[in-house]
Amino acid sequence: MQTHVKRLSATLAVTALLAGCGVSPIASLGSGNAQVQGMSAGAPWSLLTFFALDNDLDHGTGIVNRLHAASQRASNVASVSFYDGAKQNDTIYVYETAPGVSAKSVNQREADSGTAAALNEFVTFATKTTAAQRRALSMADHGGGIVRGICSDWNGPGGKKIIHMNEVAEVLAKNPVEIMMFDACFMQMAEVGYELRKGAKVLIAAQTTTRGDFPYENIVKVLDSNPKADSRKIATELLDVIAANARYEVAFGAMDITKSEELARRMAKLSDVLLVKVKDRNSKKAIASAIRGSMAYANETSPGLTMYNHYRDLLDVMENLSRIGDAEITAAAKSVSEAAKASIIGERHRKAGFFGGELNLDKASGLAIYAQVDGPVESKYLQRAWNRDTRWGDFLAQLNSGGAWGPAVQQDKYPYAFPTRY
Repeated sequence: MQTHVKRLSATLAVTALLAGCGVSPIASLGSGNAQVQGMSAGAPWSLLTFFALDNDLDHGTGIVNRLHAASQRASNVASVSFYDGAKQNDTIYVYETAPGVSAKSVNQREADSGTAAALNEFVTFATKTTAAQRRALSMADHGGGIVRGICSDWNGPGGKKIIHMNEVAEVLAKNPVEIMMFDACFMQMAEVGYELRKGAKVLIAAQTTTRGDFPYENIVKVLDSNPKADSRKIATELLDVIAANARYEVAFGAMDITKSEELARRMAKLSDVLLVKVKDRNSKKAIASAIRGSMAYANETSPGLTMYNHYRDLLDVMENLSRIGDAEITAAAKSVSEAAKASIIGERHRKAGFFGGELNLDKASGLAIYAQVDGPVESKYLQRAWNRDTRWGDFLAQLNSGGAWGPAVQQDKYPYAFPTRY
């Protein structure tokens, strides 16, 4: 695997601007609440960063250099980074074995960075190389939420590929992290948090598009100043520094993943109610209207991107469903809202900026959900853990059955379609 080891120096380019969208083994997470327990040895924090930029987002390795310069000034943080850019044979690991130790780089064979195998190899390397009591992982690249995943490799040896959330979950189940961050578009979703519940405790990401807004030097500072703080407190501080760096209308959220199973249980009860109600034509129209009127986190017009218009605010969807006038739906929707509010650690959003305020984010709550209406449901959604356990996707398929668009379920025609306004 390793072909050359050297100290990280100024030879790494310093012109990057990311847009997009051995650690001692941590004790196993309980399936019920994903409790993460750190071991006593090693750095208080290890920050893992997976910069999978083998596409149009590659701007060089400067961000890696700046990140590790910051972590080498820290007393409580050691960083381990993966970088794969658009050139061939440019894959590299950069790591510190402990806080304050000079960073080293390891040249790698050209990675298929859009695969779980590449992510797993990197995380395994980090767990063996840099001992730590607590870990945070950030994955940076194009993001497409629960349907399309993250980290699209366009030039790897295996052709175009992307990592889906069930695959990230499998990697983290073996090597859990306490804080999971996605420096990418559309990743702050209830379904994403639920998928990762056995491998992470906190999720921080954007519900909207994002221009690579994660300031990694400041993230290092937050972790360095909070070696023993509760993860919810740390998540709030991370949310603050991430949002402060945002440059246009964008919404970020932080989710307590340990509460996602209760949210799913209540969502399953709501789905059961809705699956019965949609059999009645008038109820079906009222339900569709309620969802249609809920706040969306995108306003796309390109055929490959309109799917994102159905990533809607979870609490606003529940609020609108509760107003239909059906007592059973109201009770079930309010129950989901209560669980969702308990899981949301915080949210931050900007109403205007780079694009002149084209999105109305007044109802942003910190958590999105896929709520397709007036069109076919993506078949990959039906295969994810959230649908298997809540049947929300099954309900959406029934809601969208019998429409002029044809079948209620379709295979994604644009699996590598991402906004390019960067």
